[in-house]
Amino acid sequence: MSTITTTGNEATLNLISSIGVYKQLTLSSNSSREQIMRVELDDDRERAMEYRFTGEGTVGRILNLPPTTRKVVLAFSHQADGKQKPSELKVGGPYLFGSVQTGIIVAENGDDQDFNDAVAQLLVK
Repeated sequence: MSTITTTGNEATLNLISSIGVYKQLTLSSNSSREQIMRVELDDDRERAMEYRFTGEGTVGRILNLPPTTRKVVLAFSHQADGKQKPSELKVGGPYLFGSVQTGIIVAENGDDQDFNDAVAQLLVK
């Protein structure tokens, strides 16, 4: 994993140095509010997938990404007052543990500032 950057409610994971290896993305929710995560691979907006989760400690989806994936863009938002609103993000990593690389993005929906309302973790090995 090369870098993780954020702009607003979007996180970009550049995987240029990780081509041809196993990549797994885990999306989780930890909120009574609906959490919305849009996943876009390699700048293909037309094929972006949107996942919606509600619940505490819920692993919503585990995605095995194609080995050729070079870039993942994640957009985080949540439902509040009947509207979809952007979430605030924090990033951890990328971290290297032996041959395993990981990065984590956490999102806050604004109700308690604990930054655990939605979580995305990328594992590359």
